[in-house]
Amino acid sequence: MFLLEDASGDGHVDIDEYVALYTALGLTAAQCREAFRRVQKEDAGEVTKEKFDELWEQYFHSENIDAPGNYIFGKFDF
Repeated sequence: MFLLEDASGDGHVDIDEYVALYTALGLTAAQCREAFRRVQKEDAGEVTKEKFDELWEQYFHSENIDAPGNYIFGKFDF
């Protein structure tokens, strides 16, 4: 999944890559920007592969509904 998000292949996902992918999948740009804000690493403006792996783990295993990993697929309201 990370490789799909990292369209430039530079080892991190930035907001433009994130928004481009998830708007192509039907989400609004506003949803994507808000979800990215929630997953990015301490306001670094990017998500590295290492951080993505942590988020992926949270998505599948965390019981915390506010865990950043819950937003890796761009949607933050259900």
